[in-house]
Amino acid sequence: MNSQELQQIPEELRELFREYSALGWNPQMCDVLVPYYDNRVPCGMPNETGDIRHDEYALMPRDLAVLNLTYTIDAYGDSMVGAGIDHGDRLEMLSTPVARHGDIVLASVGDGYTVKSYFVDDLGRGWLVPANSKYKAMLITEERRVRIEGRVVSVR
Repeated sequence: MNSQELQQIPEELRELFREYSALGWNPQMCDVLVPYYDNRVPCGMPNETGDIRHDEYALMPRDLAVLNLTYTIDAYGDSMVGAGIDHGDRLEMLSTPVARHGDIVLASVGDGYTVKSYFVDDLGRGWLVPANSKYKAMLITEERRVRIEGRVVSVR
């Protein structure tokens, strides 16, 4: 934030930011509009979500809204409860086709979408892994037509 932008922030908010910073937090102004997609994404079996279109916008901190490659979706289902993602949570996503070991990702699987953790095993194979023992991990194979669509950067 440059000095001109800082001058526009009310003193009460600047004081609150100083207090949070003193506690070791990293407060950030939510000042960037990102698309909020009017689709739910399953945290369970891959599912058809229909046309992905954005109808409204959400505010995010500038640091998270890198190059406008961010978007927001709603999760449903219970396969990611162990990772702190519950039915109805809003997921802030970073659009990327690349996943790293341990990332929570939005993946297209065939004609559907799912949210899972991405893991690489000792043989170098990629897996989509739920965070609920009721569900099984899915080995990523060419036949399944899996594509990483984005990475979860925050859960609200």
